[in-house]
Amino acid sequence: MEIGEALYYYRKKLGLTMEEMSVGIVTPSFYSKVEKGIHRISAEDLFNILNTHGIDITKFVRSVNISTDSLGFDRAQHQILQYYTRYQSQNLIQLKNQFQGDNSLNQLEKDLLTAIVDVYLADLNDDISMVAENAKHFLQDKLFNAENWDSYKLSLYTNIMDLYDLEANRQMIFSILRKNLDAYTSKQRMMILAILNNFIYTCIRENEDELARYCLTIINKEVTLYENLPEKIHALFYQELLAYRATPHSLHVDKIERIIDSLSLYGLEETSHQFRKFYEENKSCE
Repeated sequence: MEIGEALYYYRKKLGLTMEEMSVGIVTPSFYSKVEKGIHRISAEDLFNILNTHGIDITKFVRSVNISTDSLGFDRAQHQILQYYTRYQSQNLIQLKNQFQGDNSLNQLEKDLLTAIVDVYLADLNDDISMVAENAKHFLQDKLFNAENWDSYKLSLYTNIMDLYDLEANRQMIFSILRKNLDAYTSKQRMMILAILNNFIYTCIRENEDELARYCLTIINKEVTLYENLPEKIHALFYQELLAYRATPHSLHVDKIERIIDSLSLYGLEETSHQFRKFYEENKSCE
C-alpha cells in the first residue's frame, strides 16, 4: 500500500474530509495530491497528521512499508549535504551513481536526488551550466507545484537556490518570511537559516549589502542553540565581512580570522579555506 492509499483508508475510517484530515499542517489541495500519489509529503508533516488524529504511527508505517523508503530518502539528502559542505565532489558523483540501484528509493526520489547532486556539483565548480536544462525544469516544477512552505518545499528550495537569480530568490525568501519564524517548526527554522545564509552569500557577491544585512537581522533574532550553531557561525562571518566592507577596520579582520581559525581547529580545513577565499575575494565592494 502506498502512503496516499493508506492516508485515504484512515481518513475514510475516521469519517473526515480532506480539510479535516490535513488540519492546517498542509493545505487541503496539497493533501489531496498526496492521497493521489502526485506529491510526496515530508516525514515530519506525515507524522504530525497521524499524531493529530491518534493514528498509530507504527501500524501506519508497517501498512505502507515506509520504514526504509522515508529514512532512505532522508539519509541520502543528509549524505549529499555532508559531501557538499566538505567539498567532496568525487563522493557526490559516487553517491549519485548509487541512487538508481537503491531499492529503498522510489523513482521520483531517485530523480530528485540525482538532479540535486547535479546542482551541488555545478555549485562546487561555480558553473551552473553543468546542470542539464531538463533537470533544472524538473526541480523548478517540483518546487512550483508544492503549494506551501512545509518541510518538503523548504528542503527542496535549500538544495536548488542556485537555479534562481537574486531577484527570484528574494521573492521566494520574502514569501517564506511572510510568516514569523516562530510559526515554523524547529526543523523548518533550521532550513530557513540555511536559506538565508545562502542568500546572504549571493547578496555579498553581487554587492547587495543592505539586502544581506536585512537577512542577518532575521538570523540574529534566533536564539543560538547547539542545533543551529553552524548557521549562526556562518552568519557571524558574514556580519563581520559586511561590517568590514562598510568600514575597513582591523577589529573586523581579527574577528574574521578567529572564525576561520576556529573552523580549522575543529577539523573543517576545507570549509576554513573556502571562508578565507570568500573573504579575500569579497572584502571590497569594488
